[in-house]
Amino acid sequence: MTESQKNIYVNIRAEQIKHFQDTRNGHLFNNPYCIEKAKEVAKNQLENDLERGQLRISLEDLLLEDNETCIRVIRNETINVAKELV
Repeated sequence: MTESQKNIYVNIRAEQIKHFQDTRNGHLFNNPYCIEKAKEVAKNQLENDLERGQLRISLEDLLLEDNETCIRVIRNETINVAKELV
């Protein structure tokens, strides 16, 4: 994955993370979820996925699928990763 692709991936994932936090957990925060924090989370996820050799979701899916579909795919893949680790 090129640096340009990584930047696109992180930015899209950050927007999804922010959207998820704002819509699902917004009642728990005083302010909307910070996009910088979301970018940090997205970057960490990407780095971990690249080390593992498998992305939670492909860049193509991030570009083509709606937020809810992407979030569902990522949630399922995250559960699978957790099962592998345990």
